[in-house]
Amino acid sequence: MTGVVAALRAVRGRVDLISTVVTGNLKASAVVKLEAFDLDPLVDIEIGGYASDVSHRPALVGVAQRRARDKYGVSLDRSNSVIIGDTLEDVRTGREGEAYPSSVSHPVRRRRPNSNSPARMSFSRTWRT
Repeated sequence: MTGVVAALRAVRGRVDLISTVVTGNLKASAVVKLEAFDLDPLVDIEIGGYASDVSHRPALVGVAQRRARDKYGVSLDRSNSVIIGDTLEDVRTGREGEAYPSSVSHPVRRRRPNSNSPARMSFSRTWRT
């Protein structure tokens, strides 16, 4: 998605923010995907929450928060944790976990009725808890 690298670099450049991943992928798979797009240096893989930890995605938020607390000595909860995702499942993970969910948009290509030319549509909504 456009802007991901710039956003992660901006977070990485701040001492008061920590960036990691919470994903329904096994840790090994998540690392391969992050490395494929050269995103691994921009997130703290060690403190992430992965399907290899627990299968219920919202519980992965707490896994990552505990790991961040243990590594960095910070207390994390809904008031200072944000889940940024591009699916309703990501929003649900934030809402049911202890994080503020925020969604991002990306182009979706659809065919116009009775036309061979693609239309670009973008959907965005921020879900507030």
